Amino acid sequence: MCPSRPEANRESLVELTVERIGARGDGIAHYRGEPVFVPFTVPGDRVRARLGARRHGGREGSVVDRLASGPGRTSPRCRHFRTCGGCALQHLDDAAYRRVKLEPALFLLIGRLRQSAHEVVQAGGSAEATLTRTDSWIDLLIEAAERPDLGVCEVLARFAEDCDLARIVWRSGPDEIVVVERRVVRVLLSGVAVPFPPGAFLQASPSAEMILVEEVLSGVGPGRPALDLFAGLGTFTFALARGGLVHAVEGDVRTAAALARAAADEPKVTVERRDLARNPVAASGLARYAAAVFDPPRAGASPQAAALAVSAIETVVAISCNPATFARDAARLVGGGYRLERVTPVDQFVWTPHLELAAVFRR
Repeated sequence: MCPSRPEANRESLVELTVERIGARGDGIAHYRGEPVFVPFTVPGDRVRARLGARRHGGREGSVVDRLASGPGRTSPRCRHFRTCGGCALQHLDDAAYRRVKLEPALFLLIGRLRQSAHEVVQAGGSAEATLTRTDSWIDLLIEAAERPDLGVCEVLARFAEDCDLARIVWRSGPDEIVVVERRVVRVLLSGVAVPFPPGAFLQASPSAEMILVEEVLSGVGPGRPALDLFAGLGTFTFALARGGLVHAVEGDVRTAAALARAAADEPKVTVERRDLARNPVAASGLARYAAAVFDPPRAGASPQAAALAVSAIETVVAISCNPATFARDAARLVGGGYRLERVTPVDQFVWTPHLELAAVFRR
């Protein structure tokens, strides 16, 4: 019997050509028919790499030398790139990202905010800032341990005026201080004006939101009444309501209140506040609906997916920003008799390996 060809040693050096970027942001090359996942590379890179441990049917690889660079490589913006672990794609040319994802007004404001930081945060202190472009223009949420004094509030009021911000809110623990509100802050979702609580969840970009809404509408089709689980501010609720009755369920107190306020003049929409992680809608409660949509946080929707799996609902559309927890929840649905009809990936998270997806399940 001929001996089998020995597998490359874990410490072996091999030459690879990167072909594409994978779901986790690594460049993917092939060695002896197997994928090799090579971080911080771009398609077209030719590298000498050290093979590492096995991963998802392939091997990890680490670059020892870059022999030739592929097109689309650029210098990272942050000096901590590659070490902090937060970003995976800053080495890519961002021209394509600017066309699809980047919001120029927010990036311009970051520089202005950085220049004013020393007037807002005490020496040695820290704060987090969240910028959101709403339909009322830019909303700024600052979160810090200390409450702002009068001088800080005056600085922020001038900043809001100079930069034409809609609102600045300072959050310290459970307390929120509206420093300045120059316009009522709202977002338009399928033509419905929804009050925007500071720091509330929205999709990362309008173009991605449009794609996801289209996937939900085409997946649900005419099936009504429909159930919108983890409804947030109503991204899918109000779009679905164009075709019939929708019941929206959301766990966050302020988000549910904003959704209910917006739905007050929408006769086809009802709203319920419910913690679906602790108290999912049971199969008996699901029986009245023809279709369900769920869009949970990154932790997924395990209890609710289990209830859906034993329900009689014909169509389920799942939205997820975490393929790993989606796979777990999808397995529950398939185990309960659903057929996975299609999955649509939506790449909307700048410089990261994260991926949004929409999936349609039918009985």
